[in-house]
Amino acid sequence: MKIGDTVCGICCGSALAFCWDHDPEDGYLRGILCEPCSEAVALINRDPSRAARMAEWLR
Repeated sequence: MKIGDTVCGICCGSALAFCWDHDPEDGYLRGILCEPCSEAVALINRDPSRAARMAEWLR
């Protein structure tokens, strides 16, 4: 994979480094994330309801 060949699955941006995002319980690979988005996912403890509340807060 070359830089610029792919984009982050959340922000659709390109970055110098990407992380494979996976479900820690079953190992399912969800896709590729840039480092800032990967860190954000980790900070909310991979909790979809928390992510939804954060999105609503920002509206």
